[in-house]
Amino acid sequence: GMSVANPQTLWVVRTAALGAVAGGIAYTIARLYKAKKLPLLEFLVAVGSRDSRFVADMAIHNKPSPDDGREQRLAEQVLSNLPRGDPAAILQGIDKYAWSCPDFLMLVGDVKGELLDRAVDSTAKPIKAALELGTYVGYSAVRIASRLKDPGAKFFSVDVCSRTSEVAGQLVEHAGLMSKVELLVSEQGLSGSLGALREGLAQVGVKAF
Repeated sequence: GMSVANPQTLWVVRTAALGAVAGGIAYTIARLYKAKKLPLLEFLVAVGSRDSRFVADMAIHNKPSPDDGREQRLAEQVLSNLPRGDPAAILQGIDKYAWSCPDFLMLVGDVKGELLDRAVDSTAKPIKAALELGTYVGYSAVRIASRLKDPGAKFFSVDVCSRTSEVAGQLVEHAGLMSKVELLVSEQGLSGSLGALREGLAQVGVKAF
């Protein structure tokens, strides 16, 4: 377990398996509704045949996303077409790409992202450190880290997949947020990253574990 000396200074983003499935399905509904591409019955067939299996493999079976190049294609779009050091423009560009591309990308996205923004902005005290469980391509890392008001704040993100975490590093670096973000990769997930996490938290003055 985790015990934090001052709970208000460590902000933890938790994603339960079923929550991830629900979020992925909700994202797909929003995506198809916004694009007005499929009526409800055709949507249910599409989810059953493609996107639900993709989300379930990652969220329930703890499998990495399929290595079919979809994340690297996203990174190439960002690095080639979006301005360096501008997190807002990068997030907008990723959202635009995700809405239009045929690949399913398990991102927070612009719709749910507004809720996440409000959660970050509404904390009683400036967030000193934030911990994310599940990095994927770093979308939420860019979104949250860019809104941390404390100049010494740090965002830690843990993932089991080195391939997608490499893409996340590319996007975070392009957004100019490497000084605020630390990506931790371990096949054991959080348990395999505890040492590095403790050290990082201590550097920003948060005593945990």
